Formats: sequence, structure tokens, C-alpha cells
Amino acid sequence: MDDFIFKYTDKQAVEDGVLVDVADWGMFLNEKVVNRISINLWGELKENIKDNSVDEKKQLIVLRGILLEKIRQAKITPDNPDGYMFILPDNIWAVANEIGGYTLMLPQDY
Repeated sequence: MDDFIFKYTDKQAVEDGVLVDVADWGMFLNEKVVNRISINLWGELKENIKDNSVDEKKQLIVLRGILLEKIRQAKITPDNPDGYMFILPDNIWAVANEIGGYTLMLPQDY
């Protein structure tokens, strides 16, 4: 039995802005939805596609396309053959989460 000092739920993380909800983006990995992105990765990705001549909705479409390509190239980690964790290009991690999908994050977010 695990003795938890503090449990931080997915709902709390989304409400606090630690995770971004992308469940409706239609991204799938290992037959599960990619439904969360860490705020650190989110900020880094958005900064890389920032274009003042394009509105935010179009920027999000571009961001989704970039992530779909990275997800397509995902490799399962050798020490987690059960599909708990994948590595995407540019050292982005996809880690199984408590709500039945995957969270994309930077290694330092783990």
C-alpha cells in the first residue's frame, strides 16, 4: 500500500494550468487519446510556431499538425514495453496518465 502525502489529480492540474486539455484534438497513440500537454511543453511549442500574421486558431491547427507528425514517429521506451511511456522526436515524452490517455511533456516535467 502506498502512503500518499498529497495527491494532485488531473482535474486539479488542468484547473491550475499545469496541464493543457487537448482531448478534443483527435490525437491518438497506442490506441489511446493524447489528452494532456504539460504547460512547459505547450509554451515551448507555441513559441516555436508564433507568427503574428496568423491568428491563434490557425496557430493551434499548425501545432496539432506538428504534434501528429511527432506522435506518428513515437518509439516505445525499451524499459517500458507495456506502453506506459513513449519517446517522440525532440525528446518529448508521452506518458500514460490517470484518465486513460497520454500526457505529452518534457523530461523535466516528469
